[in-house]
This record gives sequence, C-alpha cells and structure tokens, in this order.
Amino acid sequence: MIPVKLLWTPHPHRGGFAIVDHTDGASLEGVRIVYDFLDSLGLRATKTVWAFEPEGPSGIPPLPASVLRGVTLETRAYREYCAELVRRGFEIALHGASAGNNRRDRTLAAFERLERELKTGALTYVCHAKNAENPYWQAQAVDRSPLRWVMKLVASRHRCSGEIPTSPYFWGDVCRERVRYVRLFRTAQLNTLAANPSMPYFEREKPYVRGWFTMTDRSLGDATRPEALAMLSHENGLCILRQHLARHADPESWSVRPDFEAAMRRLRGAPDLWVDTAGAMLDRLKLIQGVVLAYRDSNLWVVNLNAEPVERFQLEMGERPRPQGRNIGIEYHDGVAVIERLPPASVTYLDCSAPLFIADRNAVELDGELHGRWDFGHGACWLNFGPSSWLAAGRTLAPATFAVAHEPGCAEVQAMSQAPAAEITRLCLGHARLLMPRRRDDRRDDRRDDRTSRGPRLAERSQPGQPETKRSRTGAR
Repeated sequence: MIPVKLLWTPHPHRGGFAIVDHTDGASLEGVRIVYDFLDSLGLRATKTVWAFEPEGPSGIPPLPASVLRGVTLETRAYREYCAELVRRGFEIALHGASAGNNRRDRTLAAFERLERELKTGALTYVCHAKNAENPYWQAQAVDRSPLRWVMKLVASRHRCSGEIPTSPYFWGDVCRERVRYVRLFRTAQLNTLAANPSMPYFEREKPYVRGWFTMTDRSLGDATRPEALAMLSHENGLCILRQHLARHADPESWSVRPDFEAAMRRLRGAPDLWVDTAGAMLDRLKLIQGVVLAYRDSNLWVVNLNAEPVERFQLEMGERPRPQGRNIGIEYHDGVAVIERLPPASVTYLDCSAPLFIADRNAVELDGELHGRWDFGHGACWLNFGPSSWLAAGRTLAPATFAVAHEPGCAEVQAMSQAPAAEITRLCLGHARLLMPRRRDDRRDDRRDDRTSRGPRLAERSQPGQPETKRSRTGAR
C-alpha cells in the first residue's frame, strides 16, 4: 500500500515559521533597526500597531500604566515607516486601537486609519493586555464550565466585553466583517500547529470571530535552535512565535543585538522552512482545510472545495510507485507529489499503481460505488465519482461532482475547521500554566526592557517634524 500524507505547506517548503511582533514598549528607532535588518535578509513578519495614543488605562479595573508605553501611528515618522513596511510585504495587525480601553467609535476609527494612511486592512488581530474591548477574553475564552473555572483562576477580575452588543466597547460585528484571524490561546510548544492542529478554527458559540489561532510563547533563541527548526520541517509543523522585536535593537550602535542577528540568520538559512507573516500562514492553512482526499483502492481524487486555487500543492507518497495525473501539471520530488495548481471548486484525479492508505483528517474512503461523505465539523461534503447520478442528502449529484452544506451560521464565514473538545482543553490548560506567576528572572528582564524602551522614546521625540505626545503617570493623554 502507498501511505499518503497531505502537506499544508506550498512546495518546496516542509515547515513554516511566523513571528508576531507585539508593539508594547516599542520605539521608532528600535522598530526601524529591526525591520530594516529583517528586510535585508528577505524575512517577513507580522507587526502589531496602535493607531492612537491611549485616552485612559487598559482594563476594568485598570492595569499599571507600564502597559501603555509604545510608539503609535500618531507619530508621523512612525506612521510613514509602517506604510513603507506594508509596501515591502510585511503584515500590519492591530493590537487594539490604542494601548488603553477603546470604545466602539475609536476601534472603527483605527481600522479606517489603517486603510486610509497605511493602505492595508487589519486581517489579523492581536488583543492587548486586558483592554475592555477584547472579544471573548478572560474567562469568556472558553464555554465549558470546568475550563471557565480554570480561566477565572488565572485571568483575575478584569472585565472585557467586545462581543456584547450592549457594551460601549462592542465591535463584534466589525470584527466579523473585517478581521479574518484573532489570537486566543498561547502555548509553550514550539510547534504551534501540533498544539492547535485545527487552527484557524471557528466556534459557533463565538460568532463574531471568523477564525481563532494560537501563538507560541518561547524565547527567540530557543525557537530558532537548529534542532527546533529541523523538527518543524520533519513534522510539517508551524511555529507562530510571540515576540517584542524592538527589544532586540541596540540604538547606540544602530544595529540589532548579536543574538538576534544569529537567530535570524539561522532562520534564513533553514532550507525547508517557509518564513512569512502570520496572515499568510493562516490563509494557507484555511485553504488546505478545504481540500479533500477521496480515495478507493489505487484511485485518488483531490477535491478543492475552495472558491480560489491552491498553488504548489504537496502530497507525501513515498518513492514508488509514482501517481499519474490526467491533464494536470504534476511533478515528483523526493517522495512528494507536487501539483502545481488545484483550480477553484475542482476535482483532480490521480491514478496510482497500488492501493492507498490515508490516515488524515481531510481524507475519506469511498464506498464500492465511489460515493462518500466527508464531515468537517461545521458541515458535510458529499462526493460522487461513480458513473451514475447519486441521490444524497435530498439532492442529486451528477457523476464526478460534489456538494457542500454548512451548518447554520457557518456558511457566511466559510468555516471548515472545528477544534475538538480535547484540543480546546489542552490549549486552555497550557495557556493557564503560562499565566501563572512568573519567575524572578522574567520580572528582571521586564525591568531591563522598560529601561531600553524609555531611552529611545525620548530620542524619538527630539526628532524634528514629529508631534510630541504628553501623558500623565496614569496613561491619560
């Protein structure tokens, strides 16, 4: 038998790596140093931004004013540099409209500012701290009673209400319309995809968020060790790494710190890794969620349910025998069959010379009449590759066709992935462990980062042509 494994990455990559850069404590100088260096290596990342200076504290009740520090798009030179980053291919994501609590009109204005002045949308969104507008945050991150009790233990007493229509901080309808992906949990696993194989996933209980994803909370040096990068390739994994990149800048020498340079060069030199933005990775994962492998004996039908093509599609199939496609572009590289393009809403047939074995969540074995049903958590797909029409689920399917039906409330967002209860439980418990009281050396690192973030900000204000911002000790403008 031929074992078949679907690879989510586009050819020739075997694993993925994305950095999500939190803007907390960042300065223009630090951002420019780090991102110019990344650009020189051809690396891309997701950079979060604040559109405005905070008008008040973060959280109800408020957090310390230290969580409000960081340059915003109200600084003209920084805004212009972020627009340049968009043109270079970096992803800009909102970290909230500001570092403080943001009412609905302010959140809408933040999206409009990104579209008007940076010429980009905010398809990825990363909630900041305990901002009152964070949707489904704190204990609301889970709906199951035992897990909600766990989250209440570690999430303290802060109240967030971005998903509640009666709240002044409500923006759930805007989130559903404008945002594709929102980060929810964090994990200590280097392979984020192994911790959250369903991402991006949709939950019917949280209809305002189209897709949830997880981030890895590890040091950059740890995540870019040669053995860690090799593991990602071997497992066809993905690391979405949470970072504060501006902290890796040395403003005195106008260069990045040596350990950061070494880590980025290791990442750049990993031959099988796809390094790109979080949005690009999640877009690819979502596309792959809409691909079905229907098989019977030595026959394989690759079904693209998506309304857009899937480029450089890969199937790991071993060295022999090689499949033969009909009227398609297919190549074979080191045990991997590569189909250059799966057209939208299409069926691609592969004729293999031995029976197939596919243990994959995207696979369905057809019956003797070449009929099959594939359940994807938020609906089902019926497939007919027999010679005659087939009556299934109250509809007649012609030969070589398929039909998809979503559950109520899921068709509009094209939800294809649902996280099982066991997966949510593991994510929740792992996230809770990360929120436990931190070690003394972590707090010492934070104090050091606070010192480095204050110095560059003073220098930034002294540059000509930049508006000066004033804040009180409580963070009010």
